[in-house]
Amino acid sequence: MEESLKILLVDDDIVDRMAVRRSLSSAGVSAVFVEAENCALAIATLQQQAFDCVLLDHRLPDGDGLSLVAQVRQLGMTVPLVVLTGQGDEQVAVDLMKAGTTDYLSKNRLAPGALVRSISNAVRIHRAELQAAEVTKRLQESEERYRLVLEGSNDGIWDWYICRNEVFCNDRLFEITGMTRETLGTAYEAFYRLIHPDDRPRVLRAIAEHLERGHAFDVEFRLWHVSGQYRYCTSRGKAQRDEHGNLFRMSGIISDITDRKQAEDEVVKLNRKLERRVTELQTLFDVIPVGIAIADDAECRQIRANPTYANMLGIPPEATASFTTLDGSCPSYKVLRDGQELLPEQLPMQTAMALGHAVIDTEMDILRSDGRVVNVISSTTPLFDEQNKLRGCVAAFLDFTELKRAEVAQRFLAEASS
Repeated sequence: MEESLKILLVDDDIVDRMAVRRSLSSAGVSAVFVEAENCALAIATLQQQAFDCVLLDHRLPDGDGLSLVAQVRQLGMTVPLVVLTGQGDEQVAVDLMKAGTTDYLSKNRLAPGALVRSISNAVRIHRAELQAAEVTKRLQESEERYRLVLEGSNDGIWDWYICRNEVFCNDRLFEITGMTRETLGTAYEAFYRLIHPDDRPRVLRAIAEHLERGHAFDVEFRLWHVSGQYRYCTSRGKAQRDEHGNLFRMSGIISDITDRKQAEDEVVKLNRKLERRVTELQTLFDVIPVGIAIADDAECRQIRANPTYANMLGIPPEATASFTTLDGSCPSYKVLRDGQELLPEQLPMQTAMALGHAVIDTEMDILRSDGRVVNVISSTTPLFDEQNKLRGCVAAFLDFTELKRAEVAQRFLAEASS
């Protein structure tokens, strides 16, 4: 053996211990020896240090090899144990092997080659067992993680063995269908029948394209539930091939998206309802015989006017009704109060924005570019966003020109008659 071994030598006879050392040295074994003369010292040493192998005499002052082997194994120590004895009793050998001894050698036939083979085999087997135990532990940990993932997953997991045409799945998939494992079984056809008849051709095409062309398998369909209703589901999966390139397995997940689909349908319904309301409001905006102006910004630079208000101003319906336009152009009309032209900041909409509250029943006169004067009463209120910040305003303008003319005429007649 080329590597150096650490060996615990348990024997109360110094001559026998030296014989073992010479035997291994003559066989070319490099070893570091630690010696113990009785069972108690051997146990204490094993609890403090790690060894590649233990060579122990069957006869010790405070016990025998059988009791020491049993005690070592009871303490959970897996170190290789090779028992050396001056007796050739086969029953003793059988008892030692049952107790956990790795090997058993007679001191009368302790040839260097035999001892080296025994130690080498013991160390090799022990290391192989340790490696196997580590692999097993990792496998168990991996399986445990996989089990926890399956148990905690909100998705149904399916595993289709193509050759056997069997499908295995986790409990979540049975929850989605409302069926039990015993009722549904593992037959592929049983799972296929759960798919809505209208969706089956699409699912089959998706499977065929994945298996034959390698396209991604990601399909949405409806799955039957024991309640008689269908659940909206989506499934993704991937096929596996053996070393010869033959398909043998396909695994994937099924997600229940019924709640999401219902929410999406509800959003669609709400959007349709909202669109109808918007259409109704736009129609009202276009036909109402009251001037309506809507400012889309806090500075009132973009003001939309309905046809009635645009006619009051003498501007096209698509033109902005703002005095402070983005391009700096001046409007074709003027706004007066008591014969005085109002500045932009004195206008009702700008005033409401500046004050942060409604400004109602404001009388003013609109002097159009064609010389026509329109007498109006306005009511304006600011609009606020979700953070309670000003985002614009809306105003209504009532044309009372004819009423004012009638008042002037009545006043004239009254004065003339007096």
